[in-house]
Amino acid sequence: MKLFISYSSRDREKVSSLVEDLKKIVKVVSRDDGGDVWFDQELIGGHDWWENILSKIRACDVFLFIVTQDSLRSDPCRLEYTYAHSLSKRILPILLGDGVNVTLLPEPLQRIQFVDYRNRTLDSYQHLSGAMASLPPAIPMPNPLPQPPSAPISPLAQFQQQLESKNLSIEIQTSLVFQLKQYLADPQYAESARYLLMELRKHPDTRAQIAEEISIILKDTPPPRATSSSQQGGSLADIMNRGKELLQPKPASQPPLINKTINVQQPPSATPPQYGAPIGGNYGAAPKSDSGIMGWWKKQTQITQIVVAVVILGILSCCLCYCLYAIALSGTSTTY
Repeated sequence: MKLFISYSSRDREKVSSLVEDLKKIVKVVSRDDGGDVWFDQELIGGHDWWENILSKIRACDVFLFIVTQDSLRSDPCRLEYTYAHSLSKRILPILLGDGVNVTLLPEPLQRIQFVDYRNRTLDSYQHLSGAMASLPPAIPMPNPLPQPPSAPISPLAQFQQQLESKNLSIEIQTSLVFQLKQYLADPQYAESARYLLMELRKHPDTRAQIAEEISIILKDTPPPRATSSSQQGGSLADIMNRGKELLQPKPASQPPLINKTINVQQPPSATPPQYGAPIGGNYGAAPKSDSGIMGWWKKQTQITQIVVAVVILGILSCCLCYCLYAIALSGTSTTY
């Protein structure tokens, strides 16, 4: 079974963990050596990267779409999903990030049940394993094949070409600053826009007031989150470096962001991964809690405890004085 994973390069760490689980599941479901889980780590420099991606989509048995905020903003991910859908590929969406707006998903994708894998737990592993085992039968691709999408080229490429010009008029400089400033607010292009602004500031034709304005913009705009060299933002870099956190478990009372998980049975022979459960002890048992007076006493503040102690001592002192007074009266009484 050949799997193609479509995702944003910013989600590389999450996807890498998912791939390890998928290899175990596919080995059981397809009853072979583990199948082929492809997620852009095999791209080699010098090859037509976009054609390589499209050929892998055509050859895959299942198209896995990783649903995160970054993947929904990614033009390459959108093109990959659209192409897979036009080829009648079996598509399985996997929710891997929080804060996803369902209304931003393509309409066909909204009709497909999700596997919620935001928390890498035994339960989510079983859902994923069951979903892979319950996929509908594959259907042939249309004949003739649909027209493949063109390679997604970054809209910032035109600005780079302008910066390579030896002569930059004041009008072009002003226009570049204005347009690149807009891209700083877009996480997909922020890093590239910041780089181009710094290049414009160093250009020999750049006026002093333009350079000063760029410095103010860069100072007021925080740089995008740090990424590795294989996770650079920008549409073009996002594709060429695609490798398309294990998240902390959410509280049990927190409702899932998208309550759409496939509820099918786990293949009996699939071995789930180990997630480091404590060895020995009553794992999962509720902690013992104090009850009665001692339990109440431990819950009180220090001031409350002092006040209660003073009151009790006062009562005991009164009782002691009364007893001594009674004894004194009995000792001085006269019998007639």
